[in-house]
Amino acid sequence: MKNKTHDTQMSAVYAHIYQSFYAFETETMKAARNLILKNLGEIGLSVSELPSINVLNVGTGREAMVFHELGAKQIFHFDVSDKSVKILNQLNQQDEFKNIHSRQLDICRTEGLGIEEKLDFVYLNGVLHHLHNPENAIRNFCTVISPNAKLFFRIYRSGSFAFFLVDFIRKFI
Repeated sequence: MKNKTHDTQMSAVYAHIYQSFYAFETETMKAARNLILKNLGEIGLSVSELPSINVLNVGTGREAMVFHELGAKQIFHFDVSDKSVKILNQLNQQDEFKNIHSRQLDICRTEGLGIEEKLDFVYLNGVLHHLHNPENAIRNFCTVISPNAKLFFRIYRSGSFAFFLVDFIRKFI
């Protein structure tokens, strides 16, 4: 059984930790763009393919904004916090951003994601290992992906510098 208090507290903590991410600050966006371009190269996906690709992204919304900038066909974005969802939905009111669809949603829920379109690319950078039920999340992705979809999951591995740094910072927060 999920704990609503936990979800509320987790949303508040992440909203605080990732404040610059939710604000889409210039340096944060530049770093996200560079990382996404690197990751696309790692899996053999060309930026020129993005206009025909539906992307799923979970997190602060900065990656959803980068996929929009890079020309993705449709971007489906979910986050536990309502911060980025509110911003992205406000942008969606403008014609230029109609391809971004954002909802505050627990992607581990048993009811699925509620997406009609087939997804061609699932991009989760630093998200999967934070989920309370990653198996349900992956099951939800698998019900909406196209036959040739690509899935990209980046996790911090124990012993890596990124893991050490994130773990160290969390102890102070």
